[in-house]
Amino acid sequence: MEAGLEIEWKNRGLVIATVGDRSVAIGGEALLDGDPDFLVYAQYVKVWSDGSPLTDEEKVQLLDDLVEEARRRGWKFQVVWS
Repeated sequence: MEAGLEIEWKNRGLVIATVGDRSVAIGGEALLDGDPDFLVYAQYVKVWSDGSPLTDEEKVQLLDDLVEEARRRGWKFQVVWS
């Protein structure tokens, strides 16, 4: 992603990722045992908040960046691709 990624963990099932002036809802599930802290369900990450679709390349990069930013904040996010 060109611009830096900002993330906001809204609730047990939702993270909002913002890149520049675009954002996307990241559906998932917070786990009580904390390993990982949050499972990201990649199949639900499809469109930016403006309704435009994410390309496959954007999705992969976004989720890779999301996992790294979460790690930087002390959280363990894991992406479920299927």
